[in-house]
Amino acid sequence: MSKKIFGNYDFGVNYNYSQFNFDQAKDPSFEAGFNTPKHRVKATIGNDKLFPNFGFNISGRWNSEYLWQSTMVDGMISSATVVDAQINYSLPKMKSVIKLGATNLGGKEYTQVLGAGSIGHQYFVSWTIKP
Repeated sequence: MSKKIFGNYDFGVNYNYSQFNFDQAKDPSFEAGFNTPKHRVKATIGNDKLFPNFGFNISGRWNSEYLWQSTMVDGMISSATVVDAQINYSLPKMKSVIKLGATNLGGKEYTQVLGAGSIGHQYFVSWTIKP
């Protein structure tokens, strides 16, 4: 859910609760492979008109620890907190927007899939014409 309040500010909050219940004792060979955290939260704040031609967006994500099951590997995925941010500058005469941003600002690598690589951080610059 995202809503504009206090002028041009956008606020958004999302919460997901996922629970899979089964009796392992009744079927000991069953491997659920649910692979989803029980709790997941995302919050964002942004303003595309903070100052003339300047805007920003910041988002934070958190998920609880969860069990990963697959034919290749089983194990626990640790909880993770990730913050992403960007600033943007509009060039009205060129009908363009330049964005500068980063994902995972804390830089601590995290895992979402066992057997795959860890996720680090990324920095980017983009130029969009006629957004």
